[in-house]
Amino acid sequence: MIYQARAGQVAYGYAIGMLCAEWHIPFIPGDLNNAGTFPFPVRYESVAGVSGADVLRGNGDSYAKIMVDAAKKLEAEGVRAITGNCGFMASFQEEGVCVCVLKKIIYRRCGRERCT
Repeated sequence: MIYQARAGQVAYGYAIGMLCAEWHIPFIPGDLNNAGTFPFPVRYESVAGVSGADVLRGNGDSYAKIMVDAAKKLEAEGVRAITGNCGFMASFQEEGVCVCVLKKIIYRRCGRERCT
């Protein structure tokens, strides 16, 4: 395997990315937002400006771009799978999948290496 550095990246080795709405509650072991929950490294990304209450209210349209931008950041940092810290984030799934996952698979089949 050949390792390559990415400009500005300060850590490597996480294949899973977690989009995190801003919840102001304790995250005990077993919670998605507690890194000790997983037996593997997870890269957490705060979705600035999106609170847990916003996610629960279903304000999906107004926050879709912010969520997709955060997912693109995780992808640029090398994660291979992205999830969210709340099941209600499913309302952003279509936008996120179309941008980060499907494009990457399609581009690989077409000979392109990077998702734009």
